Amino acid sequence: MPASPSGEWSKDRFLTWAQKTGTNTFELVQKVFDQGRPEQVYYAKIHAILKMAGIYGADKLDHACRRCIDLGVNPTTKNIKALIETDVQSNNTRTDISSPETAYLRGDDYYDSQK
Repeated sequence: MPASPSGEWSKDRFLTWAQKTGTNTFELVQKVFDQGRPEQVYYAKIHAILKMAGIYGADKLDHACRRCIDLGVNPTTKNIKALIETDVQSNNTRTDISSPETAYLRGDDYYDSQK
């Protein structure tokens, strides 16, 4: 884990970072810390999750964290990445379906002319 300017990582520092990323990310990180083990046990896991904002964007990470909480999914980077990719694919599908370029609608006239 990279050294911080002050040289120390802490629960408060991770929670501040999570809050800047989004309220759902903050809630997820808080839940991880609330699991009862010493907080240092969770530092690497939380650091990896928070760094995903740099790869996917804070909004996508925050939305994936909300889904992770709602679904009761173990908050690992692998699971959060899968949730982000699922959201991207479903958004692309919804866009394609509603796009006028891909809509093939036939009115009553078409079916009347086929008789």
